[in-house]
Amino acid sequence: MRGWLILFLIVGSAVGAMALFRRASPAPKFVVENRPIEYVETPQARKETAARGPEPRGDARQSPPPAPAANPPESAILALERTLEANPEDRRSLAQLLSLYRDRGDFARGNRMLEKLNSGSTASPEVALNVGHFLTEQRRFEETIPHFEKAAEQPELRATALFALAKAHEQMGNAPESVRALEGLVSTLENEVKPLQARGQVRPEHILEIEEGKLELAAALIANQDFEKAKLVLDGVSRALPGNPHVESLRRQMD
Repeated sequence: MRGWLILFLIVGSAVGAMALFRRASPAPKFVVENRPIEYVETPQARKETAARGPEPRGDARQSPPPAPAANPPESAILALERTLEANPEDRRSLAQLLSLYRDRGDFARGNRMLEKLNSGSTASPEVALNVGHFLTEQRRFEETIPHFEKAAEQPELRATALFALAKAHEQMGNAPESVRALEGLVSTLENEVKPLQARGQVRPEHILEIEEGKLELAAALIANQDFEKAKLVLDGVSRALPGNPHVESLRRQMD
């Protein structure tokens, strides 16, 4: 379904399995604590991947995909830079280039490319999400906001983008905006499950991800001093995940 969000997700023994969970989808919905940000493909890139056909593989459980190269070759970066100089609207190449800059830790070079292309206003939702991630890794949180808002316009990226948006606002001390984004995240996750409920295909993992979103929402509500609403959210999580230690931890913050 999508690629999932960034930083500081409250998980514990009752919900820790979600860090490893994947639906039948190309990427996780949001990125939990300590997992590297996953840059997403544009629609054109996905079409080209599909056209190449499946990669040869053995037992998928024993053969995880290789990690990105720690030091991508300079020739690959130069080739993409030349492509973008010739065609600044090639957003797929920009997404790939940002990923390579990230792998090399060459944020200064990536920033110069972004400034040169002034890509924020015309980027596709996928590229907007990638740019937001690139800026997040530099802790340039205020600059990420329009990019994550742009990415949230695409249904397949909405949950990922809203979680990233909430965390950016949290880092800037904007508790009300963080709450608003997380309310959108929970609503998005619940709406995604409704068709599965109608077909009787809801799995425990679907419920877990919704409750994780609610834990994030409760924490943001507490930061916003909205204790009454936080208590209602935590009561619901407690019914869904009895004995969850994070529910009690968040409740103690309101004492």
